[in-house]
Amino acid sequence: MKLFKRLLKTTIFLIFFEILLISLIYAYAKMSPKVEIKQNNSYYLYDLNDEVFFQGKGTNSWVSIDDISEYLKKATIIIEDKNFYNHHGFNILRIMKAAFNNL
Repeated sequence: MKLFKRLLKTTIFLIFFEILLISLIYAYAKMSPKVEIKQNNSYYLYDLNDEVFFQGKGTNSWVSIDDISEYLKKATIIIEDKNFYNHHGFNILRIMKAAFNNL
């Protein structure tokens, strides 16, 4: 009976801690400032010798998701997050691994 009570308390604590952690992550994401697109739209293309062969300046507006090729969308998802369709926006395991590597 003591073991059951201890497991119950531990489970309740872990659920509470997880809800708190997810709430804090969501609040941080919600309060973070928007990215200024005017500062982040320059791009550089490098050749094999790491020399710039093209420097471009993009437009000052966002592109509609419908204007982006399906191939580019799928390639980006495959490269960035192969488990994109298996989690709900936050891959907790990868976040913990990244935090561990950063520490």
